[in-house]
Amino acid sequence: VFYGFQGGRYTSMVWIMFLKGLYIFLWSLLFIIPGIIKSYSYSMTPYILLEHPEMSPNRAITESKIMMSGNKWRLFCLEFSFIGWELLALAPALLTIPLMLTGSIGVVLWLIIIFMFALVLSLFLRPYQEAAQAAFYREVSCTNLPPFIPTTETFEGTTEE
Repeated sequence: VFYGFQGGRYTSMVWIMFLKGLYIFLWSLLFIIPGIIKSYSYSMTPYILLEHPEMSPNRAITESKIMMSGNKWRLFCLEFSFIGWELLALAPALLTIPLMLTGSIGVVLWLIIIFMFALVLSLFLRPYQEAAQAAFYREVSCTNLPPFIPTTETFEGTTEE
């Protein structure tokens, strides 16, 4: 769980996410479409940096552009395949919008309950999306590693005394 905070990875990850967001913002200033295209070009940057922590942020962004060349449409289709789940997670909140106009206390409590239900649904959806994107990275990067299955040997010597 705390792997990303070890060995200076956290600061490099924050820096690379800042650069990625800045580049996407600057491309979006031209018009919205170039920003969307570049967001797909830069989408594998965090995975590249995690796999190669010695790499500079700009080099990881460049590698992501190279890796996503010809794969942006595939990633778009993968992300679009989740739209049904996202609408299902948002449906309770969207259905309560007309109730917000009445403003009574009972309605407000009901809205809070429905909003929490939608939040819980989206909390289950986000890890599923991230796992799918990580599997996509493994496919486009040609990283044919077996899936990580923790065993007792994984945790040997990590207990604190």
